[in-house]
Amino acid sequence: LGRLAELAPGPSCRVAVVAPSRRLADRLQRLAAGTAGRALLGVRFHTFFSLASEVVEASGGPERPVAGDPLLHDLLVDQILRGRGQERLTRGLGAAFRASIRDLVDAGINTARAADFGDLEASEAVKKRLALLFGLTADYQAGLEAAGLMSSSGLTTQARRAVEKAPDLLAGYEGVLYYGFYDLTALQVGFFQAVTSARPATLFYPFVKDHPGFKFVEPFVDEFLHAGGGTLEHLGPDAGGALGSSAFAALFTPGAKGAPEPGAVRFLSASGRRDEAWTAAQEVRRLHDELGIPFDAIGVAARVMEPYRTALGEALEAHGVPFSCEDPDPLLSWPAARLCLQLATLDLRDYPAAAVLELAESPYFKGERRHLTHWRALARRGGLHSGWLQWEGKVAPWVDKPYPLERAREDGTAAAAVPPEASKALWDWVSGLRRALRAPAKTWKERAENLERLLLANLTAKAGDPGLEALTKAIAAAASLGTFDAALQAPSAPAFTEAYEERLRRATLQAPRPSRGVRVLDAMAARGDSFEALVIVGLEEGLFPRAAREDPLLPDEVRRVLRHQLGHWLHGKLDEGYDEERLLFTLLAASARERLSLVWSRSD
Repeated sequence: LGRLAELAPGPSCRVAVVAPSRRLADRLQRLAAGTAGRALLGVRFHTFFSLASEVVEASGGPERPVAGDPLLHDLLVDQILRGRGQERLTRGLGAAFRASIRDLVDAGINTARAADFGDLEASEAVKKRLALLFGLTADYQAGLEAAGLMSSSGLTTQARRAVEKAPDLLAGYEGVLYYGFYDLTALQVGFFQAVTSARPATLFYPFVKDHPGFKFVEPFVDEFLHAGGGTLEHLGPDAGGALGSSAFAALFTPGAKGAPEPGAVRFLSASGRRDEAWTAAQEVRRLHDELGIPFDAIGVAARVMEPYRTALGEALEAHGVPFSCEDPDPLLSWPAARLCLQLATLDLRDYPAAAVLELAESPYFKGERRHLTHWRALARRGGLHSGWLQWEGKVAPWVDKPYPLERAREDGTAAAAVPPEASKALWDWVSGLRRALRAPAKTWKERAENLERLLLANLTAKAGDPGLEALTKAIAAAASLGTFDAALQAPSAPAFTEAYEERLRRATLQAPRPSRGVRVLDAMAARGDSFEALVIVGLEEGLFPRAAREDPLLPDEVRRVLRHQLGHWLHGKLDEGYDEERLLFTLLAASARERLSLVWSRSD
């Protein structure tokens, strides 16, 4: 913010601020606006992608439309694997190969170099793996090109070339400030170097020389920053924050002496994750009530939020703490979205009676409800479980006559029965669902339109209902699959349903919460941020630090060959995994300016 003030942006002096995520870019914008006390005229807050998009648009537009949907890319890899004879694909295999392909593309590999593998000093197994992955990458890139699409990596490459060819594309910016990064892909480095060659730029980079917490970034500093020819300025050692300079210096150095100021750092133990969440909530109340720290100056962080999201929300609400969770909820945590998935998968699961009745009993059901009691009685008395043959044998025969629920009574009064109109209503609805789910369709668009119609015909939410947004998003997810025809072959009904299920499993929805209060976020989202007080939960082996796992498709042995013999910038997953965990903890701990509370579990 000090450097931004020095540049004095305004209508005649435009400045670009580039952050690794839109979340951090927005956070920087709010902080800068608060510091300036006015709107920041002349400042554009960018991510790498948005800056590349701006450059490409200024140069005439992208060569091809950018396909930003990860599911499309994963399904394209699935299709390529099937074309290579891999008929039985396990769930997630395409995504796993796609992650390895993305690493290779971002490393800037040239798939034509596969012919050079004979000269490598590597085992035959490594050469075969390289040949496989280079071949898959070539097929993947060819598939995108044939569909008239490009990936975000392709956009970054086009932006680099555009700036190198015409540096004046950035002439509107008097300066560019980069903030919040600790690592870049090779393609991002190329674009970064093109931008910094074209315009005056400042990179704020987290690094303390010879500190073990920053070992992960040393190769990047040596290879790209020192070699870049720019002036390196080491900022003051006050980055230790609550830890203090001596404790910060001693971090990850066994035997080193250093201690924070008394009371600045607290260690709190708990029994299990739920207890950790409640301990964290109690600590937040103490920081606020006893020390007077505003809620919106306090953060609660974990390496990943998933194991703690629900428990932290419950604990903070129980302690009367306003909070905003910057990690959105899974879409399928909302009942309305789960109903969409349940309806879409009925045919695949052969119409389980419990699932059908759950749909009808839901407050989001759009159909008639007056027969619900009779439907439950018919299913229970008739032993209706699942399978279309059961529906045909136990419901269809009773559409024109009463279904007896008990034996004839001795006193001659009418025995309890399900009236035929109730059985007919159930049969008409369920058989209608079956016809709709099996409606003729060949393309992705046709299947998407069929599913969207089915969902709209059976599910609805009233205005003001908390689940309305989730239902709307789940239905829109079905419609979004209709854009896949350009890149993918026509799907079978099961393949389309599985794609919809995967779409919903990946989707998220930000729950409505107060905009101010304690910020709850994961370690990656906290990069570059700062707090007056920070509570870190989940400090146990396997959570933080996360267990380092080798990429089985692109193992570290192959990555070392790519990096050291072929010159491609790639990190090792196992070799450098714990170094990255140490860096993330160091950055988190240093982001607490006054108070740092560390919560660890004494039982798994």
